[in-house]
Amino acid sequence: MHMHPQAVGAQMMARKLTGIGTLLPEDEAAIAALDMTVQNVGVGHVIAAEGSSPRHCCLIISGLACRYKILVDGKRQIMSFHTPGDFPDFYSLHVDVMDHSLAAATPCQLGLVPHSTFRKWVRQHPHLANLLWRDTLIDGSMFREWIVNVGRRPGPRRICHLICELAVRLENVGLVEAGRVPFPLTQSDLSDAVGLSVVHVNRVLQDLKAQNIVAFSNREAIVLDWQKLRGMAQFDGAYLHMKDNGRRLRHFTLT
Repeated sequence: MHMHPQAVGAQMMARKLTGIGTLLPEDEAAIAALDMTVQNVGVGHVIAAEGSSPRHCCLIISGLACRYKILVDGKRQIMSFHTPGDFPDFYSLHVDVMDHSLAAATPCQLGLVPHSTFRKWVRQHPHLANLLWRDTLIDGSMFREWIVNVGRRPGPRRICHLICELAVRLENVGLVEAGRVPFPLTQSDLSDAVGLSVVHVNRVLQDLKAQNIVAFSNREAIVLDWQKLRGMAQFDGAYLHMKDNGRRLRHFTLT
């Protein structure tokens, strides 16, 4: 049965928040009632530009978004990817000017909620507001892990760690089947996220395929050996602060 995009967005948001906390019985109804405008955007669409003052918050319904900064020489540094169920600019309720840009890394479906609507909604649902602030704090934890990744891990480990993180986060919102992880990112995207050349990124991906650890096909990463991939990445998902609510993480354990 085909679901309306707003219903899909509510489902993704509920799954995401269930992964980091506990939803009360009334929470899912409150999420479903959150009024949003659905927008379909293409690759590279700027959701919020550095220096701008957004007037709405954005829910990722489908696709992947990224935070980034552009340097004076035109180079891009991606600082995080955002998956369905994320409100990557929730903090814009209290920060007037964007200090970085947020854009669609793939074709995306977005749910736009005006700040005025969102402020009223979070006042009416303080438990959900607390979960969203917890999610924002976890974003900070992820930023710290990314600093370590780019600053200290060897090149291959950086890429393996990023694949591990996306696998866990996408499984948490129910988008992984039998180890098949949506992976529509380009090698240029990966290069800008991990601070390596596109040639280096390509070499690492080919090595993962040759070792039967991860295969890449049809915009998917097919994880063939999670334990080897996690070992190569030295991945410990504690920084994601997920709760064990007896739910989705069947394939990709955090530790």
